[in-house]
Amino acid sequence: MSRVLPPVESFISITTLDALPHPAFVYRADGVLKAYNRGAEELYGIAREHVVNKFNAFESDILDKAIVEGIREALAGRTNVVYSALVDTSKSEDLASISQKTVWVENTNVPLCDAAGDVAYMLIMQRDVTEMTAQRAAIAEAKAEIAEQRELIASLERAQREIEEQRQTILALESPIIDVWDGVLLLPVIGAVTERRASEMMDKALSAVSAARARYLILDLTGSDHVDTTTANHFSSVLRAVALLGAQGIVVGIRPQVAQAMISLDLGLSDVRTYRNLREALRHCIRELRASGPRGGARSP
Repeated sequence: MSRVLPPVESFISITTLDALPHPAFVYRADGVLKAYNRGAEELYGIAREHVVNKFNAFESDILDKAIVEGIREALAGRTNVVYSALVDTSKSEDLASISQKTVWVENTNVPLCDAAGDVAYMLIMQRDVTEMTAQRAAIAEAKAEIAEQRELIASLERAQREIEEQRQTILALESPIIDVWDGVLLLPVIGAVTERRASEMMDKALSAVSAARARYLILDLTGSDHVDTTTANHFSSVLRAVALLGAQGIVVGIRPQVAQAMISLDLGLSDVRTYRNLREALRHCIRELRASGPRGGARSP
């Protein structure tokens, strides 16, 4: 024999439900809606007569599965809370003509027990969290955008580091300092010499001469076929600078047009030795090194 339930009003009156500040619903064990307060009417725009004793939570598509599971839990005697679940009245053929509302809700589900302690109904006290859910979604989206921007910045920084590494590699290839013999360094010059490149040449030449305690720096102009006033002054500055460190500057591979340009510019390089090619310059350096012996900590060849 089926159980006869006492009326809903013996558990909670409609007056009490209407006094609640939020939407409230009372469901029977079979999922049928038995009571529905004024707050719910205002939220969904659906009068009680359209849903009370007509709407079944277990047979409708307008409620999220989480909401239905929360109802079942309460009817099984377990109070529970369902956070941020969706109610969409447009999914109901019966209700869509009355109201098409999409609402995110938070439900507190409470079992209503009779004197014997058996669950007769369950009560939902509902809170509209649509705005809060939208704000959370906006925050999550903003966080995702920030994370994406951080990743973009990190990618740009990595790319910048790679470009800088490539630039340093190019600079090293543009003005390499080669240790060709104990106490003898070679600085080959290929192509045009810009202000930036001249500064790099100067820094590298001075550092290398000082570190190696070199006695000679050979400036090889074989790969440079054009010398203007600025370029010639750069060469002169490098040679004079290494002389201040006690090293002798030697120039090799000067082409006729380059020689004429350097003479016409009167750069004061009369003390600088010049040779036709690197072999002759290196032979001179080795001969003088052997004749004078190693300087300071230089290694003997």
